Amino acid sequence: MDEKIAIIDLGSNSIRIIIMGIYEKGFYKMIDQEKEMVRLSEGMAEDNNLKAPAMQRTLNALKLFKKLIESHKVEKVIAIATAAVRNAANGRCFLDRVKLETEFDFEVITGEQEAYYDYLGVINTIDIEDCIIVDIGGGSTEIIRVEERKIKNSMSIPYGAVVLTEKFLGKDELLRENLKVLEDFIIAQLRGVEWLIEARGLPVIGLGGSIRALAKVHKKMKGFFLGGLHNYCMEADEVALMYDKIIGLKVSERKEMPGLGKERADIISGGLVPLKVLMEYIQSDKLVISGNGLREGVFFKYYFNICGLKGEIVDNALKHSLDNILKKYDVNIPHSHHVCKLALDLFDQLKKVHG
Repeated sequence: MDEKIAIIDLGSNSIRIIIMGIYEKGFYKMIDQEKEMVRLSEGMAEDNNLKAPAMQRTLNALKLFKKLIESHKVEKVIAIATAAVRNAANGRCFLDRVKLETEFDFEVITGEQEAYYDYLGVINTIDIEDCIIVDIGGGSTEIIRVEERKIKNSMSIPYGAVVLTEKFLGKDELLRENLKVLEDFIIAQLRGVEWLIEARGLPVIGLGGSIRALAKVHKKMKGFFLGGLHNYCMEADEVALMYDKIIGLKVSERKEMPGLGKERADIISGGLVPLKVLMEYIQSDKLVISGNGLREGVFFKYYFNICGLKGEIVDNALKHSLDNILKKYDVNIPHSHHVCKLALDLFDQLKKVHG
């Protein structure tokens, strides 16, 4: 192996790490990953400061991540901090303490940078030409318009699942009038953004824990047995149905819902309202779940750079993924192409049988 790289994503609700291996034959693979729900932005709505218990939870998680990095003998660490630290008055002081206690040197990225990394993570792993990407985090929401696989427009709204819950909904049982106020607030954030009007009818690619939780619940209800969520599709009416079902439950009932983690039950309403409002606003008929986002986007930017590849997006996401798998498992590539040709020839010749 040429190199191991760890990418840490310090968000408002969770902190996540992926450890990637880059190999001399030109392929890469994920070696390990972990996440901790730390609620770093909890209580920030009061005075825009990170609170001591949240900072301590985050430090404890980072110290665990450091042990994981050491056990894998990782050569390079890229640490990224997003909305909670970006918006907090004491964010810089907290990161100084993090560096002192863990040696992790975090870069605080802007909302526009966060949107761009989300775009790289999606466009390099999902075969789609035109779409709207939405990443609903704990402290911010990024919305990106993609046209012919190129990023066309982006925006970052400083409101996510944790912040919206604290500002509008509270952590007790949900009041419908509060929900309506929140929906109107999100509509106000979208209104007047001309490029969103031009995106009418495009599919939405969804990132973030709340959207993944929605899809997990949907899969459980349908009895869909495959584990992965990446590229999982839901029609607009299915999204609306699941939204109403989750919103209509008490927090205690959500905690018992298959597929919905107990640690997210109290904030998922705040995380799903932006998705519901956005899909209705642009009249989207489909939601596609992406398991890849900021961390993978950071990785691709680094990977393309060290490999000397031009640009930061692959020409064909499916072909790139297949090529990586072939190299990873040391497949005899000429032979595999020959087997593929034979299979296609058989398919064509048996068309009268299978229709």
